[in-house]
Amino acid sequence: MIDVSIHPDRVGDQSFSNKWKEYLEKRGANVRMVDLYRDDWIEQISGSDGVMWRCRLKNPDRIFAPIILQVIERELGIPVYPDNIMRWPWNDKVRQSLLFKAHGIRTPRTWIFWDREDALRWANSASYPVVFKLSLGAASSNVILVEDRSSACELIERSFTRGIESKNGLDEYRETNIFGKLLTREKRRLSQVLKRNFNYETLEKGYVYFQEFVPSEGFDYRVDHIHGKLFASRRMNRPDDFRASGGGDEENDPKGIPLSLLRTAADYARKLRMGCVAFDFLTDEKGPVLLEMGWTSPDRPIHDCPGHWNEKLEWIEGNIWPEEIQVDFFLNRIKEQG
Repeated sequence: MIDVSIHPDRVGDQSFSNKWKEYLEKRGANVRMVDLYRDDWIEQISGSDGVMWRCRLKNPDRIFAPIILQVIERELGIPVYPDNIMRWPWNDKVRQSLLFKAHGIRTPRTWIFWDREDALRWANSASYPVVFKLSLGAASSNVILVEDRSSACELIERSFTRGIESKNGLDEYRETNIFGKLLTREKRRLSQVLKRNFNYETLEKGYVYFQEFVPSEGFDYRVDHIHGKLFASRRMNRPDDFRASGGGDEENDPKGIPLSLLRTAADYARKLRMGCVAFDFLTDEKGPVLLEMGWTSPDRPIHDCPGHWNEKLEWIEGNIWPEEIQVDFFLNRIKEQG
């Protein structure tokens, strides 16, 4: 009997760990729910054939889960899910940008600076608007549109001096009037003083990340490639906003998804060697433009798709949970390595 240890993600209805456990047990595996933050974590997984952990974006998971999984995978020789190839670029736009460039993947033109003077020289001659992003963030957080040189220089100075909080730190830059900016700034300062309602995770500083602004048609595409199965939806932009991710307004009619987009997503997944990956795309007259990626998406939108495409881009009707596909893949991998 295959024995699998799972660190629970504790995210309620969106819990992958609960469904992983359900599908593993249906397939005859023995499941242990473990706590890999405890001092006896090695003893807890002793004898396990595999370890699964869907890390959350919040601390401490964001920082320490990849480290713990790396030790289990590399030093203890136990297969883990997600593996290092899927984990490495997760929630890190700088890593993703470098990875895309190395593989010749088409993205909006991106400028990353680790030197303040280089960044300011670029800002003085750049064409606006451009998009400013922190490396960390999901669901369109930490992403703003920069309309002019003055705003770009302000962000550069802030990034190379005090830094920018990775949650809510860009809120004041989204305000369109001085009173809104002042109010947002004071609210953040008050939260710091009171040490409540202030939930940023880290201070981002010492770099800036700007990206070419690519106009959309009012939506972007999310394409999930999950071990040979492709799911896709159109995500509508938020009201009066250029961003779509995290807005919750999605259309999953397969007739609205270009096959060229699916073909590109499957090709990129092969290039990046990522069995499970979620891509965010825009399209222009030249074809798909990849914005960013993660190793997985929330499970409900995937399940709500009326079907999926296989690697031959053949449409297959029916709903399926991504956790079921992931469990089947991981069990096969354990058997192959065993």
